[in-house]
Amino acid sequence: MTSPLSLPGPNTLEALIQKNSPAETARFIDGASVVRAALEAHDQGSTLTITPLRGAMPVVWASQGLKTIEEQSDTVFVETPIGEYVYRQDGRVRSTSPKEFMKRRILDYCITEALTTTGFEPAKTNIRVLDEVQKGGTLSTAVRLTREIASKKGMKPFVRVVAAQDSRRRVMAESKTSPYRNLASNSIKDTPTTVVPMPMIATDRTVLLDTVLLEGAQNDWSKFPERLTVARNEKACMLFSTLGSLARNDELRHDSDFLREFIDAQGEMGMKAANRIEGWMQHLVDIQDRATE
Repeated sequence: MTSPLSLPGPNTLEALIQKNSPAETARFIDGASVVRAALEAHDQGSTLTITPLRGAMPVVWASQGLKTIEEQSDTVFVETPIGEYVYRQDGRVRSTSPKEFMKRRILDYCITEALTTTGFEPAKTNIRVLDEVQKGGTLSTAVRLTREIASKKGMKPFVRVVAAQDSRRRVMAESKTSPYRNLASNSIKDTPTTVVPMPMIATDRTVLLDTVLLEGAQNDWSKFPERLTVARNEKACMLFSTLGSLARNDELRHDSDFLREFIDAQGEMGMKAANRIEGWMQHLVDIQDRATE
């Protein structure tokens, strides 16, 4: 089997297990596999899947798995930085999220770039939105703006939605926005929505997410989308991709050399930390083995 790539940076696996049990992680990966099936079910023709940064990416990574192990979705993922970004001001690093008018510009820019790069004909292009859900505001806004932009570009007004809804107890107890409730209940015309309950174990955890950077002045709106750049968290991408493939591949899950190299690739660690990680990984493997019996 192909061994995982050793990359610099923090130990993302250790960061993951500090706050997430093997059982909760297994539920996240199970959800990602359901997302994978939902994507595959409608990968027909030219399809763009809008994935708002940063929260959607762990779901994407886990659903797609390792490129050397699993076939990748035929869809084109359009990463749109409409969530939190960081910038420098007065010598300090600050963070914020774009206002709605800027989200519209960002989505328009990203969809235009995707159509240009792929050569897809707008009238023959299917469009879909995949995102995590806490209260649902970001997803419902992304869907509404995507439909408006797609319509102006001559694309189909039909927008499929895959909502990875956070199933952690404290989040489930929070009220969802009215627009999201309409989405989730399939009450919006031409917007079939698949809700996938799963614990969103990477939410608001910088070590497990990409970083979106704004170059230049925060209050300069000229060429705003072009000044947003994504610093890919390669170690987190490798982590979630590997965990996704492990869950769906019995042979890989029982390849001791692969598992050892996967753990070692996370970076140097003491004996105590190594033993804790190995025990956690074995527990995760045992859960997944029982699920496939």
